[in-house]
Amino acid sequence: MIYSYLERGVNVILKSRVESCELLILRSLNARTELDADWLNRLANAEKGYEGECAFDEWTGAVSGDVVVLQDLLLDCRSTTFQIDSLMLMRNDIYLFEVKNSEGDFLIDDERWLSCLTGKEINNPLIQLKRTESSFRRLLQEHGCRRPVKSFLVFINPEFQLYQAPSTLPAIFHSQLPRFFAGIKNRAMPAAGAQDAASNAALALAEKLNTLHITDNPYKRLPEYNYETLRKGVLCPSCERFYVFEQSRRFLICHGCGKRESNPAAVLRSVNEFQLLFPSLPVTVRIIYEWCGNAFSRKVIQKTLQSHYVMRGETKAAYYEEKKEN
Repeated sequence: MIYSYLERGVNVILKSRVESCELLILRSLNARTELDADWLNRLANAEKGYEGECAFDEWTGAVSGDVVVLQDLLLDCRSTTFQIDSLMLMRNDIYLFEVKNSEGDFLIDDERWLSCLTGKEINNPLIQLKRTESSFRRLLQEHGCRRPVKSFLVFINPEFQLYQAPSTLPAIFHSQLPRFFAGIKNRAMPAAGAQDAASNAALALAEKLNTLHITDNPYKRLPEYNYETLRKGVLCPSCERFYVFEQSRRFLICHGCGKRESNPAAVLRSVNEFQLLFPSLPVTVRIIYEWCGNAFSRKVIQKTLQSHYVMRGETKAAYYEEKKEN
């Protein structure tokens, strides 16, 4: 379906960013078990990367004019899976951004990227950018699109410094973001009616890319875990501590951050977390009662499940499935 938003000069966020399954699972496991140092480091890097991408989203979201934005795309071309942090489609151009939230001092020596603090070599982000751009161009060609693609590394963290960078480096540093997006806004201003076909073509391409997005990353990495060894209880959505439940209340209050949440909302969140961690296990009143650390009565859990899920089977063999949209 093609919309006419671009004719009115509106920034369309066709695909918004959400936390990856890997990040959500690692958060849950960090609260419910003891992760080793390597997995804790991976979780910290994932959190930092997500924060940087969200900070960049504020810049792309503020662009007014004929722009379509897609965030966090996972695509495949000729058996090569690649990820795009942020994509902006305009009337005649496509901007591809690889966002880095690194901090500290680094330098480029020949084609090597080195930490000024340790002298150790780090992965060259430019190689990743070039590979992503190449795969994306091939994907566009397969779908009959030959729009020019302009790719950039975005160093979103103001505490990042890169020395000896060539002037040709396709990078945008934190201090350059206002100037860069001022130029983008000028190019994105609504044009005359003769350009409407180009606007609709940009939106059509964005919708096509959105349908090609892979929802389950085949390369996600997770530690081994099982249901029996994980700590049971209800996690606070704000500080990720376990709630201390008081039976007389119809809501939960986190003793750590003061977050207040109704019992049904907490039950539904716990069900979603359980399904994320254990997609092959059935959702039953008994297992959700146990998963929540006996925080709610079976009656509260059953009523919540019946309101939001479809019951299959009868009596003790009953389980619940998500309602399918018509």
